[in-house]
Amino acid sequence: MATPTKALIELTTAYAVLVDTEDLSEYQTALDGLTAEIGKHAEGIALAIRSLEAGSEAISREIDRLELLREWRDRRAKELRTALLTALQRAGMRRVEGQLVRVLVGLNPPAVRVLDGVTLPPEYERVIPARIEPDKRALLEAYRAGKALPPGVEIVQSAHLKVQ
Repeated sequence: MATPTKALIELTTAYAVLVDTEDLSEYQTALDGLTAEIGKHAEGIALAIRSLEAGSEAISREIDRLELLREWRDRRAKELRTALLTALQRAGMRRVEGQLVRVLVGLNPPAVRVLDGVTLPPEYERVIPARIEPDKRALLEAYRAGKALPPGVEIVQSAHLKVQ
């Protein structure tokens, strides 16, 4: 029957006690035995470390691979969404009822597009530290209130696609 092995901490403690002893009678034999056991434990722990590090590297590579796959799938889904929206708009279809999904073409809220280089009246501008930019919220409110918009400003309304 094999004797149970001691934990590395017990072995290193016994080694330290043995090194400090002044009794030299069986010192070298005991020291060799402890050194061999510590060596076996050290090798086992080193193999575990190597295995863990190799696994960690493999996980990192897999994470990178999955990240690329996720980016590709997101990009492809966006492309398909855009193509489907364009096709449904060209066909004049706002709703498709399938057995598994329902597709709806909806309108996004109105948005303000201001052409580059257009100078707006101060009530349609807001001050951002170190720059002035169009106040699109004020322009949209003016549009909704029926006010005339300055030249170079147009109200646009895009569409979006819902897959339910």
